[in-house]
Amino acid sequence: MSSQLHVTPVPAKQVPFDDSPTAWMAQGNCRNYPPATFFPSDGVGVDRARAICKGCPVTDKCLEYALEERIEHGVWGGCSERERRRILKRRRGLPASQLRTATYFDSVESLLLPSSMAFFSSR
Repeated sequence: MSSQLHVTPVPAKQVPFDDSPTAWMAQGNCRNYPPATFFPSDGVGVDRARAICKGCPVTDKCLEYALEERIEHGVWGGCSERERRRILKRRRGLPASQLRTATYFDSVESLLLPSSMAFFSSR
């Protein structure tokens, strides 16, 4: 049985100037959904949250925030808890200048490729 996820994009509203470190949150696609949507209890819920995150204008900031603050639960920046742990583990050995470039897409590649192929594709 296959189900299709349908997400209707909602245009961003203008928000008053906010210089707080989390001001970017007001621009996220997630603002139009209940918070429980991003703290799912199953894989289908994670897929639904990812579909909402896809195309979000603040996905990168959201993911970086979750990584920097070590947020352990929920979907942030389109990544599950497990994906964020993998990103953090991968970043441990990187110099500080490269930290922001090893993000979600590195994690997705490692999830899609078998570990033996990921080893060869990185060379």
